[in-house]
Amino acid sequence: MVGTPRSGYGQDRFVGTSRIDDRVFVAGGGVHKLTRTVHLESDVRAGWTRSNLPMNNVLALTGSFGVRVQS
Repeated sequence: MVGTPRSGYGQDRFVGTSRIDDRVFVAGGGVHKLTRTVHLESDVRAGWTRSNLPMNNVLALTGSFGVRVQS
């Protein structure tokens, strides 16, 4: 089993307006090797966008699950 944590930050400034968006995300994923050729993979991510203008904030939660077969 291998786990991977990730995080990040970014800022968007919109030219010609006073709008500034701050973006933050945290994520984690994992790989479980069943055999040398078959791996189970999963990932979960939460991302936030905070804007200085009302009604522009966003929260997104995503997840994925997959099987990798390699030779």
